[in-house]
Amino acid sequence: MDTSQTYANPDPPQTGGTEYFTLGGVFTIPAQVKKLEFICHLGGIPVYDQRFTYPYGVEYPLSSWQYTLPFDVPSVAPDLEYFIDIKGHGTTKST
Repeated sequence: MDTSQTYANPDPPQTGGTEYFTLGGVFTIPAQVKKLEFICHLGGIPVYDQRFTYPYGVEYPLSSWQYTLPFDVPSVAPDLEYFIDIKGHGTTKST
């Protein structure tokens, strides 16, 4: 992940709308990505877990990439710190 290519819009997040998380980086080893999983934790408890099909092919050898995930923010959300996990899932049956 490259923090200069990874950001949220709007920033800071606002309740009652859609937050867009743009992820970017460079693959330094060949990778196969079929789905991205976005998990939001509040107080250590997962409150959102969604998988997105990655639409740009599967093989990524040593190249930069960027993808934007939508996240609907409820109109009522606690003003706390949230932790986000983003996982890439490959093409095997177990992922």
